Formats: sequence, structure tokens, C-alpha cells
Amino acid sequence: MLTVKEDAQATGGTLFTEETPMRTVKSIKNRLSRRDSDDRQAPGLRDESQAVKPYRRFAGRLLAPLGFIILPVIASLAAWGLWPAAASSQGGLVPGETTMSITIGGRNRTFLLHVPPSYTGLVPVPLVLDLHGFTSNNSQQAGLSGFREKSNAVGFIVAWPQGVGNSWNAFGCCGTADSQNIDDPAFLRAVVGRISQLGSIDPKRVYITGLSNGGFMTHRMACVAADIFAAAAPVSAPLNTSASTCRPSRPITVVAFHGLNDRIVPYNGGLFQSAQTSLTTWASIDGCVGGRTVFDLPGPAMCETFKTCNGMSEAGLCSLNSGHIAYTGQTDLNIADYVWNNVFSPHTLP
Repeated sequence: MLTVKEDAQATGGTLFTEETPMRTVKSIKNRLSRRDSDDRQAPGLRDESQAVKPYRRFAGRLLAPLGFIILPVIASLAAWGLWPAAASSQGGLVPGETTMSITIGGRNRTFLLHVPPSYTGLVPVPLVLDLHGFTSNNSQQAGLSGFREKSNAVGFIVAWPQGVGNSWNAFGCCGTADSQNIDDPAFLRAVVGRISQLGSIDPKRVYITGLSNGGFMTHRMACVAADIFAAAAPVSAPLNTSASTCRPSRPITVVAFHGLNDRIVPYNGGLFQSAQTSLTTWASIDGCVGGRTVFDLPGPAMCETFKTCNGMSEAGLCSLNSGHIAYTGQTDLNIADYVWNNVFSPHTLP
């Protein structure tokens, strides 16, 4: 009669052969059954999944120190917009950058969202919308305007919405959005609403800016959405309409930036309204009185602002030594810095 063979890979460490006596087999099986039952009923263990095997404990000791290396790397990537933002377990925002989408009028629309590394969700922060130019896109604008860097420096959230056909439906400009009469005001309102649902946004400190066609759209939003935007800063674009057409719900601060050598949207006008006419139109809309405060820049460049206006609003224009892309085509001032320090930060919704 053969005896029971030992095998480390067999259940309970034993392997039965056909010649093992049945009485012996039953005896061993009973002992194994009692041992398994005792293990499952050991103090603190409700089921077998709670029994931690030695190799798992070893893996935990091996991997735990890696967290001290990985987490700082992720934080650094997030600070520079190279790690995607995501919803936390509570549904809020975390630092980083990601593309989000919403549906407006049956059309899927997207926006790029940047949450600065200082954001915790515990304190409401400002929100800036930054609009790209005609034939450009939101990623290009994010790399051009300087508002990503300013966001990281001072702690506001910034979003770059994407226009239909790389265009916006503003006052007479431009492309697919204009020709198809796309409801861009509804889209931009929805962007603000969506971000406010996800994160901790100060509703009195929401702002808008944009370049070229995005600047035209910035003017339009100041006219039609002064209830949600506290101030506006269009770049390389005039209002391009009259005071009778632009009827904001309240006086709103609008300070524009325009290159003196702009050949696409000429400073002195032509196809579009001139920069100076745009300024005086906004001064009329805001009920400004008195003279302009002038801040001289190199050469003929300067910033001029009407400061005595209804509702503590301001109407201004910075005329720069640049062409159409005023962010990089001049050294008179850093537009993102000037906008934040002098246009956005001092103004809130009433």
C-alpha cells in the first residue's frame, strides 16, 4: 500500500494517489477542513480576502517609498500644465490641465481648462476665459497669451474655449461662427456655469479676454453678459459696433490693447472700427466723464483710461508698438501682467 505523497503545489501540501486508503484520505481531509475553518474564524478576519500573504506585505514595503518620488513629479507636471486635471472623489477640480466638453444647441463644444497648483477648492478663486483668434485654436492661445503662467503665479483658474471652425460670432467677425450665426454667448455662459459646478469659483470675479476674433468676441460678451463678467480685456480688436447696439446690463470695465502697426485689424480702422473710436464708444456706454489718465510707454505707445465712469467702471486703450500679435510683437508691457494687475484684479461684480 502506497503512502501519501508530499507536494508543495497541492492543496494543503498533500497529493493523494489512487492507492491511498480511503480511511486515511478522509482523515486528512477532515483535518484540512478544520484548519481552513479555524483560519477563517481567526480574530479580526471576516473572510479569506483579509489574510495578507507574505509576498503582498513585501510588495507593499517595496512600493511605498516610491510614492515620495512619484507624487512630487506629478505635482511638478501639473504646475506646468503637463499633467491632466481631473475630478476628485468629491467631484471637484484638482491642479492640472485637461480638455472638457459640453453640448450647446445639439453641438458638442470643448474648452481647455487649467487649474493652478495652488488650488485646493477650499477658497473660491477667480476665473478667466481667454479666446483664440480666427483660424487659430485654444491650444495655440494658451501658449501665446501668457495667462497660463499668470494663473500659476497668482492662483486663478483659466479656460480656453474652442470656437466653431476656429472662429467666433462677434460683431461682424468672423468665419463659420459668424456666417452660421453660432450662439457663442450661450456657449461661453455654459463654460462659466460648468466650471463653477466643478470647482470653487468666486462668482464676482469672472473675467474675459481674447485675441483678434477672440477680442471681437470679448467685446460682444461685455455687451451681452455683463451680469457674469466683471471686466473685459480685448486684444487686437475694436468693439466694431455702436453704443445703441451694445447695451450691457450694467457699466462694465473694458480695457483694450491694440498694435499701432497692426495690418490685419488696422489701428486707424478701415474694414473695422478704429481703436480710438472703439475707446470713445465704450466711454459713452459706461457714462464716462472728464479727461483720460495717460500712462506713457516707450515712443508713441501709451495706455489711456477713462476712470470716472458709472458704477466705478473704466474704459481704456493701450496703444502698443506692435503688429497684430500684440503679446509677443512688443516689449512695452506684458499684457497678461497688465490685464491682471490693472483691469481684472481691481474690479468685481457689484
